[in-house]
Amino acid sequence: MLRNLFFRAFRRVGRQFGVYRPGPVILMYHRIAEVEGDPWDICVSPTNFSSQLKALKLRRQVISLTDFCRRHAEGSLAANAAAITFDDGYACNAAVAAPLLIENDLPATIFLCSGMIGSANWFWWDALEEIVMRHSDTVVRITSPERREWALGERDTELQRRKWRASVQRWTARQRAYLAIWTYLRALNDADRRMAMADLHAQSGVPEQAPANAAPMSVQQARWLADQPLIELGAHTITHPALADCTPAMQRQEIGGSVEDCRRLIGQNIRSFAYPYGSYGPETPALAAEAGLEFACTTRADRVRPGDSLLEMPRCQVFNLGGKEILKTFPS
Repeated sequence: MLRNLFFRAFRRVGRQFGVYRPGPVILMYHRIAEVEGDPWDICVSPTNFSSQLKALKLRRQVISLTDFCRRHAEGSLAANAAAITFDDGYACNAAVAAPLLIENDLPATIFLCSGMIGSANWFWWDALEEIVMRHSDTVVRITSPERREWALGERDTELQRRKWRASVQRWTARQRAYLAIWTYLRALNDADRRMAMADLHAQSGVPEQAPANAAPMSVQQARWLADQPLIELGAHTITHPALADCTPAMQRQEIGGSVEDCRRLIGQNIRSFAYPYGSYGPETPALAAEAGLEFACTTRADRVRPGDSLLEMPRCQVFNLGGKEILKTFPS
């Protein structure tokens, strides 16, 4: 865990200071929202996102992920090509991001965690941050699937909460607790994790229903997005597991099931996929191909290079920076 955090911190610093070399790039977003806490750096404010789109349009050839991968396979991908992607399927992708993309005439692909579409509940990692940082007690416990307890200590200040990133080792007791609980929950199956989260919600007083800026998108939003010529929808598993930790049978169910769920939801074939957490095993790309997928994105932070597999495409996370900073981070 610490080794992974070290490398994540190294990549984060490198990306913010323009270490990326020029070349074609697939950009990864999650939420377009203003938030109080963002330990995984997955939120970009609407103002910064708008600025980033304008900068990318000026300096990059922004094309759809499908077109990007086709040109990559043909060997005709321009050095300044870029594709925009979103993971998970947050409501803000439809409510905030899509209108800005359409306004700027820029395409994007949104990968849907199909088991969350239409749910009113939080994505669990966002709910956990709210629970740990807001809980009035100094200890948090679960009883299912087993009895566990974590010390929280005193509450962080609002400034500590806003500035903390999980990849940076300046941890308060609450930050350490969040990472410990997050690691424990990520390893559980979906049913056990739901039981544990129900315990955490009940004792903390944080409601299970997510606020609008953290909610999954509705069925209606997903179908509206599918009707937009600039938006492509892809799959992102059913329950967002770390696929490398799953058996091949479980991977097949999660990948194929999400492809079928999304196909039924929008009435279109699903061509693309993103690996949750960037986690996948040596057998996973073949399972993605078996499900009929043509290309899949990792979280390996790099520009796209000749020879990169269409089922293991590198992708770079975008931070909450202005347009000028993004052009420095991803020089064309």
